[in-house]
Amino acid sequence: VFTLPLLEIVLQFLFMLVMVCLVGAIVLYALRGGIRVNERALVFERSPRTHLLVLVAALFLMTAGRTWLEIPNLLYSSRGPVAGASYTDIAAVLPLLKLEVFAALLATVLAVACAFTSRIKLLLAGIGLYALVLIGSWVYPAFVQRFSVAPNDQVKETPYIVNNINATRKAFALDHVEERELTGAAGLTLQDIQENK
Repeated sequence: VFTLPLLEIVLQFLFMLVMVCLVGAIVLYALRGGIRVNERALVFERSPRTHLLVLVAALFLMTAGRTWLEIPNLLYSSRGPVAGASYTDIAAVLPLLKLEVFAALLATVLAVACAFTSRIKLLLAGIGLYALVLIGSWVYPAFVQRFSVAPNDQVKETPYIVNNINATRKAFALDHVEERELTGAAGLTLQDIQENK
């Protein structure tokens, strides 16, 4: 209840801080000549290049952290017929979030590796993979919802509806209620009514 929002705020702040540092560093290096255009290509001096790549790695690391925190937030999803994780969230969104975290961490490692080598194409491949996973995380859940869940909604969502009902019963302590059938055969007296106002 309290830890998750705090972690989200901290990661959001760190993400924005790294983003501001990255943009500021690019502007400063461009003004000082550490980054320049030479024959239709950007030329980076070694020190600015390393600094910027480390900042890009930090940006992807923050992105991986923010994405990882989206996983427990699936419990608050409103995508299905009831509040909480639905079939689409578990079958499509959850695996893609994990894949997105992996792609962001891979881009982080590749950015750090590029900071110490001259192979920028590795980082571009990592960014391309992350972008592909990100596009997939927008398209695939909508596809699953439209073509798998919607035609067979009751069957697909039943386990999640049952989980929601059981959790609600437990939250309000209704799971310990003794149930018994009233036949209506017992006689009702004035004393019964006075004792059960």
